[in-house]
Amino acid sequence: MSNSVNKTLDSKAKALVPILFQLVDKTRDSLYTGFKLYEKKTEHVFDVDKFNDKGYYEIALFYPHFVDRIAFECMKTDEREFFMEALIKEFCNVMETSIGETGFAENYIKREQEYEKYKMVFLENNMPGSAKYTVLWELGNKISRVLDWKMDILLFTTIYVCFVSYWSMVQEMLLKKDI
Repeated sequence: MSNSVNKTLDSKAKALVPILFQLVDKTRDSLYTGFKLYEKKTEHVFDVDKFNDKGYYEIALFYPHFVDRIAFECMKTDEREFFMEALIKEFCNVMETSIGETGFAENYIKREQEYEKYKMVFLENNMPGSAKYTVLWELGNKISRVLDWKMDILLFTTIYVCFVSYWSMVQEMLLKKDI
């Protein structure tokens, strides 16, 4: 790759990090609303403090993987590797600074290894198969464990609707020359 391509990818990665944090916040807020409704329809008790702490952390661990899946679809291999390395480095630095703890990068790598086992992030329209074998289902399991809830289809649907709505937006950003 040329230096100009590297500079462009590095700039795009750095520009995307604050947007990802906005998406993490929006996702937390959307899930908060969805989980409050879920709580009313089920026997689950929604522990807001656990969700704001550990649930937020799980969502933040997920988003770089989410971007990597999209980058896989729309970038050449060498560009994707360079872009993701720059994005993850910046994202992890900002996250560790904002929470005042180290170890986010190591936890991200663990999650990445777990999530890469799944072929699909979510089932698209008319796709055969079970949502249980998708990355979003696994994320839902992690969030439900944080909240001490049992994962079910209603909880999964709440998570699914939230993330699918952001998929095409992130995809469009990665396809643009400038963010």
